[in-house]
Amino acid sequence: MAVALLDRRCTNHELREAAVECPSCKRSFCRECVVEHDGRMMCSGCVAMLARSDAATERAKRIRWTLAAVGGLLLAWVTFYYLGAMLARIPSQFHTAAVLVGPMGTDRPVHAAHASWLPRPACEAALGQSGLSPSGVNA
Repeated sequence: MAVALLDRRCTNHELREAAVECPSCKRSFCRECVVEHDGRMMCSGCVAMLARSDAATERAKRIRWTLAAVGGLLLAWVTFYYLGAMLARIPSQFHTAAVLVGPMGTDRPVHAAHASWLPRPACEAALGQSGLSPSGVNA
């Protein structure tokens, strides 16, 4: 048979009448033993337990965010490191266009007849750097 709240006694103070039942632990307490938390009257033990779990949750969130930030920075560093290493392996002739690859992949300077695939200003610039004129005669 269920006992009415008026007939219950405080868990901590046997001589006092219970005023509130804690919604978490379901024990009865007097007005001195309860605290309002999030709009509910709870015993101080349950409030302390909630505060510890909230602090642990906040700490876990902070650790996850820190790990995600460090992982993102590490990923960016690795990406740019290997991109730089790949760019460093490109021969310098590629950047300066001092030696153009001739027909069939040879390293001979491009003759005017073979440089027709280049736009006209680029063709003249490439041939001028290789020592040839657009007519095919050495300058």
